[in-house]
Amino acid sequence: MKILWIFLLLIYTGSMAQTNTDTTRTVDSAFIYLTGTYTLYNPAKAFALYMQRAVNGEAKAMNATGLLYAKGMGTDSNFASAVYWLKQATANGYTKAYTNLGMVYKHRAADSTDFKTAFQYFDTAFQLGDTSAYFAKGYMLYKGLGCNQSYAAALVLFEQAANAGRADAMYFAGLCFRNGYGVAANADSATYYINLSAQHGYIYALAAIAAAHAADSSSSGNTGGRGINRNSIGNKAKPKLPAIATTEMPDASNIYQKIPPQSVPDMSGIYEGNLIKYDYSGKKILKQTRLKLNVYKFGNTLQGDWIENDSIYISLSAKETSKELVFGNMQYPKEKLNTKILKTKGGDNTVWFKSARMHTEQKGDSIYLCGNLLLFDNSYNEPDKPVYLKLLQTQKGGVPITMNKPSEYINPIKL
Repeated sequence: MKILWIFLLLIYTGSMAQTNTDTTRTVDSAFIYLTGTYTLYNPAKAFALYMQRAVNGEAKAMNATGLLYAKGMGTDSNFASAVYWLKQATANGYTKAYTNLGMVYKHRAADSTDFKTAFQYFDTAFQLGDTSAYFAKGYMLYKGLGCNQSYAAALVLFEQAANAGRADAMYFAGLCFRNGYGVAANADSATYYINLSAQHGYIYALAAIAAAHAADSSSSGNTGGRGINRNSIGNKAKPKLPAIATTEMPDASNIYQKIPPQSVPDMSGIYEGNLIKYDYSGKKILKQTRLKLNVYKFGNTLQGDWIENDSIYISLSAKETSKELVFGNMQYPKEKLNTKILKTKGGDNTVWFKSARMHTEQKGDSIYLCGNLLLFDNSYNEPDKPVYLKLLQTQKGGVPITMNKPSEYINPIKL
């Protein structure tokens, strides 16, 4: 549903925001078939009308036809046809279609090439002055999708998009000021942008304010019926990371490290240490948790148990190659705001642990298991924040866990 509304929003804003000499005789009927009441809603008729107008050379209809093909509304989903009609729209001077081309590539992204293509289309739309591209390009820069990650460059675009009335851009600008991303942290600016986004009804801004109010209530006790100040968000001190260090446990690195493949010996054993989650820049630690990894031989394969903070239990399946140990895809619980506002949104509550490539390091008598996790968020079809592991071997040879596992235990996906 989320992607659906994004596409529809782009269709509607495109049809209303850009004027040209195209015929508009059937604009209202096509629009009504997509937005009308239950009895009038008919995507197939809308598609037929838009297609007719597109064939007759109307750029706005070409844009709409491409988006309907992309989503499969009123017709079968067809990526090639979507790209064809959106490119026809750009060739006929409809600049918003460049942004929509970027959206189509971003939402179908299977690898970094698609993200790069999406970013290039967003950048072209931005250069041509399409205001909807300000947030789209800024979002890619914020997460480093298809481009070099830069919070500072993203914030410039978020503020421009916020000035144009984009609620999502207001929210992300607030996040930058709240977390000190690309700018010195500023609670007042964070409060301003997040509250402004909430006033426009942006669901994540509403959820952030609700979470802040809940935190205020729990920390201050009974409010005596008084409302909580909506300006309180952003003024809170950042929580300190939980104490993690124990004797001989590896230290966390301040910079995310990409681990190159190396020769891997028999890696069965029990490892304990840190899981470190970074921001998108890979320069700031967001979270550290205690992790125990139990890897053991099971026939010709390796199986494993992932135990994080004694609260997340995941079953692993892995294979060894000549240079690395590769864990198979599995689901990992997604961090989310615990609020009723987001519960209505639905969606997947997990991210995919797409791969983990690990190697061992030996320092003196100690053996460490090091590696990177690639987490992939299916809700957005894009990578999550980078994760780094550094674990100390505390026992040679893993042991299958035979005890009853908790209900949240997640079974592996076979390689």
